[in-house]
Amino acid sequence: FAPTPGLVRNLHLPQGPFVRVDSLLYEGYRIPDAYDSMVAKIITWGRDRNEALRRQQRALMELVIEGVPTTARFHEALLRHPDFASGNITTRFIEQNQAWFEQELGRVSETEALDDIALVSAILANDDVSRAAVTPPQSLWQERARLEMVGQE
Repeated sequence: FAPTPGLVRNLHLPQGPFVRVDSLLYEGYRIPDAYDSMVAKIITWGRDRNEALRRQQRALMELVIEGVPTTARFHEALLRHPDFASGNITTRFIEQNQAWFEQELGRVSETEALDDIALVSAILANDDVSRAAVTPPQSLWQERARLEMVGQE
């Protein structure tokens, strides 16, 4: 969650209906030393909270930002938490669910799990650690949007 300068080597922002991305990132952009740590904002819309959350999950799966650390994996895990999905959260949500986040983020390779657990610990300790994005499957958002449009989702 802390600013981390670097060069954006590869970038794929999510697209499709009901998704908006606010960002100035592009491949080859060098994030300067002095910037806000939020380099992109992904906004999704749905008829209800569950639909908006499903679309946000797909958008995060499509997101690729290589070359600089991101918090995308953490947000993917956050969206999977049942209390977050139901809106049952407080300002101490991350702290109160540390064990759940460690377990959820541990479902990836050992190296990624260690990085993600370090991220959760850093959040709790207010440290300056963040996580590189993992390359998602291509065009899942577009396929799911197509299924929604033909009424198969």
